[in-house]
Amino acid sequence: MHLFLTGEIQVGKSTLLSALLHSLGLPACGFRTCWRRTEAEDTLHLLPWGMDADCGADNQVARRRNGRAEILPGRFDALGPELLTPRPGCAVMVMDELGFLERNDLRFQEAVLCALDGPLPVLGVIKPRQEPFLDRVRAHAGVQLVTVTPENRDDLRTSELLAAWCASVRSE
Repeated sequence: MHLFLTGEIQVGKSTLLSALLHSLGLPACGFRTCWRRTEAEDTLHLLPWGMDADCGADNQVARRRNGRAEILPGRFDALGPELLTPRPGCAVMVMDELGFLERNDLRFQEAVLCALDGPLPVLGVIKPRQEPFLDRVRAHAGVQLVTVTPENRDDLRTSELLAAWCASVRSE
């Protein structure tokens, strides 16, 4: 079973994802996104989960200037499939986070969908936005969606649903 957290921006989805992975205590692979802010622009980077990596030009996928996002064409396709290939010893695939910026990167989308059909449980974050790719992920037979809100985010850490997911991952 795969678990995706969704909810509004800055509600604590990635924080909850990290807490779940910590409580699992199993090696994880996959990717995380990271915004780097400067005076001139904000840049979005696709980084390997669980490995030290700096935000640099080699892993940049988008930038934002004056509030407008600009996708760097083909960057998700160039970086994502390798990050979605399980590393030896990996027990959980992390996808933090799926959104609309990768809407034109079909190789990346295919790698995500292949991971959902693969042997590893997936723990991810997905934007609550209607996009064909995101809709396909949410509709996948193995995906369970949990909405994180300011009201429930603390209680979710100890919820029966998330405890059951963790138990199922440990038993695989």
